[in-house]
Amino acid sequence: MLAAAGCATPLEPGDQPVLLVPKEPPAGAKVDPQEEIARAAYLAQRYEDAGEAYLSLALRTPDPRLRTEFLLYSAEAALGAQDHLAAYTRTTNLLTLYPDAVSYEHAVNRQFLLARLFAQGKAIKPSWLLAVQMRDREFGIKALERFQRERERHPSADDALHFAAEAYEESDEPGLAIDTWTKLGRLYPDSEWAETAEYRTGLATLRLSEGPYYDKAPMYAGLKRLEAYLKRHPRGNHAKEASEKVAELREGLAQQLFEVAEYYERRDQLYSARLYLAAIQRDFPKTEAAVEAKALAAQIPRTSPPPPPPPPEDLETPGGIDEDRLRIAPAPVDDFW
Repeated sequence: MLAAAGCATPLEPGDQPVLLVPKEPPAGAKVDPQEEIARAAYLAQRYEDAGEAYLSLALRTPDPRLRTEFLLYSAEAALGAQDHLAAYTRTTNLLTLYPDAVSYEHAVNRQFLLARLFAQGKAIKPSWLLAVQMRDREFGIKALERFQRERERHPSADDALHFAAEAYEESDEPGLAIDTWTKLGRLYPDSEWAETAEYRTGLATLRLSEGPYYDKAPMYAGLKRLEAYLKRHPRGNHAKEASEKVAELREGLAQQLFEVAEYYERRDQLYSARLYLAAIQRDFPKTEAAVEAKALAAQIPRTSPPPPPPPPEDLETPGGIDEDRLRIAPAPVDDFW
């Protein structure tokens, strides 16, 4: 579940943007009294009042230049009031309606910041259905994905995928995180996040498994991805953590195979036990389980015969093989007519 009720995660210093300061009107210029009221409220940090006043001005001002300016200050005031949804909506409207605005690039950066805050659970939005404030990570993820899709060459496009992938991980959606990390690496191979994407893809793959006693396929796939990361980045930013994880995985997988070998050995199914012990020494030679496997294998005679082959499934009956089914039965008389 990507949406949850409650307060937003506290903002870090880098998340606190410096708000724009409304410009003073030129000396002697005729100023709408509503603009003076809006500016005074903004400077007094009564951001909610200022936001509504500037929005009202933007809706009724005929001058396109002033309209974009008022809409921008309305969005900034909403951000100052911690009304992140209003800030995002007004910023997006500015970008959609006024692509030639002087403040366009500033608005783009604000849009990215707000999308990231939602994805990280640091912004809240009202739920009209539940009448409570919600931390809606899904809203932020979709906003980040839309940002990247619409602005593929923007300097923050790769950042958008990075934060979306992290949000998927924190929302327990490893499959979607893998897709997003993979997309980041494919579209932005020179990104500062490209190496991280390789490493985190391996970790996210491991989260698809419940452990070696349940589904080992994702564990083997994750191990392969982490080993590939180490081969490409032996001195990478995550090389130490990746090496430790690889060692942990190999030991865990080998230990599970050793327990299977012990199971067969206790039941005198020695041939099967030897197969598992040999696999441990072949595939996981540098593990403690391999040392144990070598010691146990030395106690099992190499001449232990393989188990007898099972009877053909299509000939089996509860009492054994049905000899009558080996013969071709005559066709019923009706089949000739």
